[in-house]
Amino acid sequence: MKRKVLGTMLFLLILPVFFGCQSVTSETTSFEGQIIFQLYDQEGTKASEKTVAYDETDTLLELLMENYSVDCQGQDDNPDESCSFEGQYGYYIMGIDTVTAFTGNAYIAFYINDAYAMTGIGDTPIVNGSVYQFKFETY
Repeated sequence: MKRKVLGTMLFLLILPVFFGCQSVTSETTSFEGQIIFQLYDQEGTKASEKTVAYDETDTLLELLMENYSVDCQGQDDNPDESCSFEGQYGYYIMGIDTVTAFTGNAYIAFYINDAYAMTGIGDTPIVNGSVYQFKFETY
């Protein structure tokens, strides 16, 4: 009987140590990396380039908004700095810093490593070392 009681007490004393070690391990395994944002103006000239550190909790849109002044299309089709409206096809970026496409047949195109992006900024995963480019274009 004493062995069972001592065994149970020992088990209960060691159990919190295992849970404590498990939470420390999960914190140290978070992935971090770097990406590059490039912004091109109306003349096709690189207006800005920023190297940005990220971790697994970040999104591309959040990182862009932390590093630039961003205007997305709002629900009323006007620029919205909060980017709170996500349309049927995702977020539509109308302006980044001084490069704006508020009127006419202009827009800001999204490229990844010099190739036209096949997904929007809200659906694009962050890939370590990638270059995300935003270029003023017209149609």
